[in-house]
Amino acid sequence: MRRISSILMALILTISMLFSLSACDDGGELTDDPGINEPVAGPTVNKLPLLTGIIDVVSGDSYKTIDDIKYRVSSYSVEKIGIAEAEEYPKLSEVLTELSSKRLADAKAINKLFKARAAKEIDFKSEDYKGEHFSYNVISSITRSDKQCFSFLETLRSYSGDPLEGEYSISHNLNPKTGEEYEIDEVITDSDALIKLTSDALYERCEELDSEFFPSDGSEQKTAIIAGLTKSFFKKKNIKDELGNKTEHYSPSWVLTGQGLSLIFDVYTIAPYSAGNIRVDFTYSELNGIIDEKFISTSETYVMPELFNDGGIAFDYDHDGRFDEVEIISKYREEDSEEGTIIDKVTVKKDDLSITRDCGAYSIKAYAVHMSDGSDYLYICCNKSYENYILIFNITGDYLEYIGRQSGCFALGSLTNPSSVYLAERINLLSTYDGIKSYRILNNGKFTTEDAYFEVR
Repeated sequence: MRRISSILMALILTISMLFSLSACDDGGELTDDPGINEPVAGPTVNKLPLLTGIIDVVSGDSYKTIDDIKYRVSSYSVEKIGIAEAEEYPKLSEVLTELSSKRLADAKAINKLFKARAAKEIDFKSEDYKGEHFSYNVISSITRSDKQCFSFLETLRSYSGDPLEGEYSISHNLNPKTGEEYEIDEVITDSDALIKLTSDALYERCEELDSEFFPSDGSEQKTAIIAGLTKSFFKKKNIKDELGNKTEHYSPSWVLTGQGLSLIFDVYTIAPYSAGNIRVDFTYSELNGIIDEKFISTSETYVMPELFNDGGIAFDYDHDGRFDEVEIISKYREEDSEEGTIIDKVTVKKDDLSITRDCGAYSIKAYAVHMSDGSDYLYICCNKSYENYILIFNITGDYLEYIGRQSGCFALGSLTNPSSVYLAERINLLSTYDGIKSYRILNNGKFTTEDAYFEVR
């Protein structure tokens, strides 16, 4: 009898799985509030980058039990970088795999160290205990992915009981064929001109920060900052991690993008800690005569990621050769549940235009995409426990429009190539699983797929 029941259960599971896997075959599940948008006809062929970057998130936690209550004492999170075209670019794939393995091994060792320190130093029974724990995170962001250059930025953050969280960034600009790092003097042909551009941009940024961070007569401080920049610009320096290992990296960090060059100055380098990282961006038009022409992006379609969660994406949406800023403003609310604070509404602002949509997510990631017909779109991935979705906006030129909502989220952690996008959705097969399909983005900004079934992972 038990055997018959087991067979029946297996048969029911198989039928349910087939039904669930065949669901959602409508070309992208693009919905609006409240209705469903039919797919809009538009060009489907794009000249696209040859590389597809992937990010795989690995995380771990350590716990301590006191009076039968579990407390998290340490945690780590690592975003491993890789490429889908491993066979076409074996050297690059090898370098990225080695780097990911090293970061993961370091994170596990640091987590072990933090676990012992937290268990010793944190008084979990104290009334003042607010749930702090020690943590180590490596956050990756792919900024350019084509046959000339594979660029990405690692932001390393750690907290081990100090008053402030430690943070610094490491940039990587790799030759896809050899896997070797490009040196800055291979890319920049006129360093003096770049220093002048950067000095002007930093001086302007200091002017913005003046009233908050600098005294009214802070001109000497600003002058000193610029002088220091000229002296140490793009010199490599060593930083020790929590294990005492030395890491050599450029200061400032620099990455190439689909539209230009971004420079990232670590905290304390330019302004106080509360100002965070200071980033300056230059388009390829602004770098005319300063950068080797072979590094100027020729891809007709590319992604501009949000390098930091600082409220804005530097993006030349009017294509006048200078960066503009698409501002993303989150409005938070407190939840009564264990989730705590969530993003109630998200507002996209561009020039004098703005659009606000309901959100309800615990975190968001944003990407700007330029398509081959000249149109530009903004994708905001809203991460919730069981209902992830992507808000899509048309940000072309002086235009701002909310297009709709795509169910699911980016399965590999990020959006890097519009021609190869993996989206994950929650599906029920007597339990809850992630179902993954391969999509591409049309010139109208919407997602389409030829996959009839989900792949369950």
